[in-house]
Amino acid sequence: VFWLAALVGSRRFILPILKSDMNFRFLGDGSASGTDNMQTVRDVLSSLNAELRLDADAGAIEMTPLAMFMMMPPASDYIINDGATYSADISFEDMILYANGESRDIIEQLGLTHMMDTPLDFLSGL
Repeated sequence: VFWLAALVGSRRFILPILKSDMNFRFLGDGSASGTDNMQTVRDVLSSLNAELRLDADAGAIEMTPLAMFMMMPPASDYIINDGATYSADISFEDMILYANGESRDIIEQLGLTHMMDTPLDFLSGL
């Protein structure tokens, strides 16, 4: 939880402005080490799961430089503004990004489809 200190009159208040919950998991490939059978970029990305949940006080955020980011069109794809809070529920599973209940093929959106079957040993030589 991030905190914002506010000065009101002669009283000082500490207000929570952002609550977040993040979980990252490496599922492995089922081998003893978890990586023995990984051959390609696809194998690595298939073994990753992530979850991110955010809730932020909209009024407090709008008084910070983050407000400009929240107004950008790409932000509305991932962050919900209901007037009182900014919120997001994002997860990455089976190489699909889920943002607030909508699935997105993030690999394709980032233009990485052509790299998915690249051997890991090739990348280590770069």
